[in-house]
Amino acid sequence: MLTNLELQHPFQEDTEKTLTVEETQLFQKDLKHLSAENQRQINKKINSLIALIQDSNFNSIKHKLQKIKIELTHYHASIYSFKVNRDLRILLFFDDDPLFNQTIITLLRVVHQNNRDKVIKGLAESYYQQELLTITPNKNGR
Repeated sequence: MLTNLELQHPFQEDTEKTLTVEETQLFQKDLKHLSAENQRQINKKINSLIALIQDSNFNSIKHKLQKIKIELTHYHASIYSFKVNRDLRILLFFDDDPLFNQTIITLLRVVHQNNRDKVIKGLAESYYQQELLTITPNKNGR
C-alpha cells in the first residue's frame, strides 16, 4: 500500500512537470524505528531531492542517486539508492516520464548501509517476481 507524501513546494501551473512522491508501508515502518535526528536528516534529503527535480536539475539528480544494477530477462530494474548519511540509505524507484510530463518517486525502504544488499535482493524478488518467473531454462531444462 502506498501513501502520498505532502510536498514542501507544490507546483502552481499545469504546464509544469507533475511530481508525485509516494512511500510504502515498509518505508514508514523503517522510519519509525529511527532516531528523531535520523528522521530529520531523511526529511531534509528528500526535500533537497524534490527541489532538484523541481529545478529540472537532472544532472545533479543523477549524481545524487546510485542506480542499483539488477539484471532481469528483458529490462533492468529501476531501483536507486540515495545516501542520507554515512550509514543510512533510502531505496527508491525514480521514474521520469517525459511522455506524460511527470516524475514519480516511490520511497521503498530506509536501510543501514551494511544491510543494503540483502534488502535490495528482497525488493527485487518482491517487485519483479513476475519478470523473474519468465526466465527460460537452459538447454538441459534446468
